[in-house]
Order: sequence, then C-alpha cells, then structure tokens
Amino acid sequence: MLTENQQVDPSMLMVNSMVSARTREPMIRLRWFTFVAQIGPEQAKELAFNSLDAAEAAQSDAFVMQFMSKVAGDPEAGAQIVGQFRKFRRQAGKS
Repeated sequence: MLTENQQVDPSMLMVNSMVSARTREPMIRLRWFTFVAQIGPEQAKELAFNSLDAAEAAQSDAFVMQFMSKVAGDPEAGAQIVGQFRKFRRQAGKS
C-alpha cells in the first residue's frame, strides 16, 4: 500500500481507450500499479480539464513565489500571496 506522501514514477499512470464488453459504450481505463478505474468519456474529459487547470495553477503559484522571493529577498515572501490566490481560485471554482 502506498502512503499519501510517497513519490511514484508518473510514467506508471497509464490511460487507454476501450469499449465496454457489456454495454458497447466508450470507456477510458486508468491504471496505476494494481489500481484500475474505468470511466466514461465525459468524466475523462472533466479529469483532463481539471488536470490542465491544476497545471496552470501550479505554474502561476510558482511564478508568484519566485517573483516575490526576488522582490522581497525572502524565499517565503510569496507564501501568503499564493495562499490568498488559491483561496480566490477555490471561490471562483478553479483549481
């Protein structure tokens, strides 16, 4: 069993298209080690969009942290601003 903070190789996450043998509906299979999930196309698209949103949020958070570190000369100077930015995103329905 993996612990919550254990780092794993991202290449271990596999995504494949498939057709349900039972319903003949399109499905997407997500496999991570021994864990497997099958989701429909709409759910897969939502997951993909959420992943893109999170990637964009991570980049903007990193920019704010790096920028504030340079401006203030303190590596932690951006933490409070990033925290407020994340709160704003949550309230706006984003990452």
